Amino acid sequence: MRVDSHLAEGVELGDVERWVQSASILHSNGDALDIAVRDGRMVGVRGRAVDRVNTAGSDPRTSTAGRRTAPGRG
Repeated sequence: MRVDSHLAEGVELGDVERWVQSASILHSNGDALDIAVRDGRMVGVRGRAVDRVNTAGSDPRTSTAGRRTAPGRG
């Protein structure tokens, strides 16, 4: 599985001190995102291959697939 990442300009992978798993306000862990930290600051992000959003098991609480729209609301 492919895991994409993006680091701030001038930051190399070896400059990252630690990766912190993200957590959404709407639900617990499983957002498929790690945050790169250097000197106490966010310097990048990367995907998480093990999270349900990347294993074809989307979280039904955040999915809009199959949800009907109320009349007059588009």
